[in-house]
Amino acid sequence: MTGNWRAPGELLGWKAVGTEFCSYHHTIDALANVGYTEIVESWECEIQDVQGLCASKSELRGFESLDAMAVARTQYLVGQITHANLEKSLGWYEIRILHRDSTDDFFACHQWDGRVFLMNSGGSHHFVAGRYLAARLEVPVPLKGLLRVHRLSQAAVSQLVGEYEVFALSDDSEAFQRFFDAMREYRAGFLWTPLPRHLDGRAVFLPRGDARAMRIVPLMRAAGHFDLGAHLLELSARPVRLPIASARRQMEPVE
Repeated sequence: MTGNWRAPGELLGWKAVGTEFCSYHHTIDALANVGYTEIVESWECEIQDVQGLCASKSELRGFESLDAMAVARTQYLVGQITHANLEKSLGWYEIRILHRDSTDDFFACHQWDGRVFLMNSGGSHHFVAGRYLAARLEVPVPLKGLLRVHRLSQAAVSQLVGEYEVFALSDDSEAFQRFFDAMREYRAGFLWTPLPRHLDGRAVFLPRGDARAMRIVPLMRAAGHFDLGAHLLELSARPVRLPIASARRQMEPVE
């Protein structure tokens, strides 16, 4: 939740100083520590457990699922549901998680999302084709590699929302200028930072220690602005339910 040019937890803010409304930079320690990553070595899963990929020549956002991608982009592999096509698909050398003892490819799961992604550097079309065929042929395909579980710290999120009311605003520059003008006129302090690029918005932090800023909070809620602080609290409490190997079907794995 930081811009590329800022240090972790560093935000641009505005506050009343005397008769002026001045900009300043401020680092929120709780924000800097809001996320952490758990590493699981030699994590095992089944190919059907993977629900997303990192890289592909195709635009991944254009598909609702990996199966949809397989049907749309790999008819030359999945047009016929055969073991030969399964072996051809999964035998592709660029599926590094299957064919290399040492690889930079790894698995990732985000607490706030719950899905398992293969962070691959190639082989996406053959991977989705193999996954699609394996499901229909009822052939298990075990995978093994490093897993990174990205989590939100409940302690850090609780500290953050204990110090600030946090809302999400659109990234519309004119709308944000109107918000800024209103805050400046009322002399209510706030800080802000861009949201991650795909969310196309800004996070606004209203200090609980600023009485004028707190009077703005009911107006923000009445206007329908998204309560990002409450959302982060809910996400940080969400359990991560990773696939359990022992619960999978017991069949002979594909060679």
